[in-house]
Amino acid sequence: GFNIYYTGEQLNQDDFLIFLKLIQLSRLKVEQNIYIFKPLEIKPTLLLREVEKKNRTEDICRLKKTIERLNKAKVNIILENGTAIYDGNLVSEYDYEKYVDYRITLNPKLINMLKSKVTRIECNTLLKAKNNLISWLFSYYTSHVNNGMFKTNVETIRKLCGSHDQSLKSFKQKLIKALVELEDITKWQCKIVNNLVSIINLEIYSPNYDKVEFAEWLANWEAKLKIAEVELLADPEYIPY
Repeated sequence: GFNIYYTGEQLNQDDFLIFLKLIQLSRLKVEQNIYIFKPLEIKPTLLLREVEKKNRTEDICRLKKTIERLNKAKVNIILENGTAIYDGNLVSEYDYEKYVDYRITLNPKLINMLKSKVTRIECNTLLKAKNNLISWLFSYYTSHVNNGMFKTNVETIRKLCGSHDQSLKSFKQKLIKALVELEDITKWQCKIVNNLVSIINLEIYSPNYDKVEFAEWLANWEAKLKIAEVELLADPEYIPY
């Protein structure tokens, strides 16, 4: 296992999306042995288009602030034995010329560590999220659901996602709507029962992955079978073989 330590401003979902897109663009160049020592050069309007954002003046200014936050954000990844496998910023260096080009440098080591097969987060699916809560839910569950199933308390989600909603009831209503939208952009089954959020990835889930869940399913099935058997035996028209 390992521990991750973060220092810097609190990042938002737009920051995360831009960061993922920078990794995606840079990793392609690393694999082609082009982006080894050279920065990624991209126009701010093109980068905004890559994440399906508008390219108005205020959007370009917002993008600049995102890059600045990522540049100040520092991450330490340390193994349980104390070995540091990464110690650096999310964006190592950047130069900015308004309306012309960004020159952004990411650490190749970080790029290679954060491959899609490691985080399991699909940038194209993330782009379909209509608001920050849906985006956060998709990223959180994609990177946590190992066996196709995950359960989380509503209050835990409210704290982890950084919601400023003080009312749990109000947040729960927003969460219900977000889960409906989440089902639309994924092949997931989402539901809330007794303030417990249950997410099932139908592409990979099998009851055998979760022994407790499977035991509950089997017990319910056997109970229903016994009830059916009793009802059948009580039927006056039933003739056993």
